[in-house]
Amino acid sequence: MDSKIKLEIKETTNRGILCFIARLTNVSQNRLNVMMSFSYISKKYGVLGIWSHMQPDLRNVDTLFPNTFVDVSIDFNRVQETKSGNESFVKLKNTDVCEGDRIKIVIPQCFSSLFEKKNGEWTLMESEILEINTSSVKQKIEHFEELEGKLGLIFQNFSIRLKDENTFVLFFESITIDETLCNGMKKIRIRLAIYNTDNDIVRSQGLNIYNADTSIFQIMCFEVRDLEIPIREISKIRVFPVYEL
Repeated sequence: MDSKIKLEIKETTNRGILCFIARLTNVSQNRLNVMMSFSYISKKYGVLGIWSHMQPDLRNVDTLFPNTFVDVSIDFNRVQETKSGNESFVKLKNTDVCEGDRIKIVIPQCFSSLFEKKNGEWTLMESEILEINTSSVKQKIEHFEELEGKLGLIFQNFSIRLKDENTFVLFFESITIDETLCNGMKKIRIRLAIYNTDNDIVRSQGLNIYNADTSIFQIMCFEVRDLEIPIREISKIRVFPVYEL
């Protein structure tokens, strides 16, 4: 697997509690912002997606410098029914592990890997590269200069920040070039539409209300969260203004 992050996992126990050590090594020449999700698919207890302990906590972004590594310790909770009939969480034990159990690890913008317990060892079964090129996403942005001009505006200098495979932030500059046009409108709203490879609209989202008569120059910013498709499957992102008289 050719990726900027090298992954190694090891199973350990601590007083009978099942624990995993995931070592993430930055093998690139650049500083990387790293996040990780880790789920356990148990044949006995189903999908255990909530861990009781993760140290350091990489559910939020952390920085990994070139040629350095971080060891992440993870253990899991499972639901257990008490004698009174209620449910409580208990830590997964090493004796709970079965042949055929699986572990899924996702490093957004790097890879998704699936390991399976086979013959007492954790074996890599599937791996998918999730790396996304920011420049290629920027090339999918479309805006309409003629429409903008009719409203006395110019949108320019678009930039993208990718957070994970389904979340990104879009920034751009909005410049008022004709205040007489803008002042005749009650308000201008900026919209975007995101299309998949079949040219279907998968997300329509509004940006902040734009009061064109209050500022000549503004930096616009919006965040697209939990997109229905991976960012790499976007065919185009259209940004356009709409107005109310």
